[in-house]
Amino acid sequence: MLPSLALAVARQTLRDEGMVARDGEGYRLDFRTHSLHLDPSAQLWFIPTAKGPPSYEYVDVLEGRVPPEAFNDSVVLVGAAASGASDFQIVPQAFGSRVISGVRFNAEELRALLTGDAVRLVPPGVNALAAALLLLCLLVVLSAAAETDEQCAVWLLMPCKHAKGLCPTTQAQHSSLRAG
Repeated sequence: MLPSLALAVARQTLRDEGMVARDGEGYRLDFRTHSLHLDPSAQLWFIPTAKGPPSYEYVDVLEGRVPPEAFNDSVVLVGAAASGASDFQIVPQAFGSRVISGVRFNAEELRALLTGDAVRLVPPGVNALAAALLLLCLLVVLSAAAETDEQCAVWLLMPCKHAKGLCPTTQAQHSSLRAG
């Protein structure tokens, strides 16, 4: 099996092959300087930066409009990033997704590999525990509301046309409900 372009470049740049090891429900890629967590299918998850790495038009580099110092201590990837090119990747972002060029995708993956800046996925057990705690908190709130006013708990679940303030009954109705 061949490594991805970014992994092959990272191995060359770091002069370190890296070792993949089992890590709980996923894997871990260990370099001498840092480790990265991989998912159960041994994939690296990373968040692309908002701006992306520096990029230059190929023609500007060829014609000398980009100073050679711009490439000092850098790994240079060359690829198509024009809107008409067919090499694009869809990546997640806060509320949806966005499309970036394949060369930028490789550059962002390489950045994550070189810096150790990768996303660590939450194990399914932790997600289940968080959901259970959220449900427990909701039940405690509803229980506390039910102890102070039985009608409040029902009102939280089903809106009432007589709603006034936080609870749907008036003080007089409270007295008659408790007395009855």
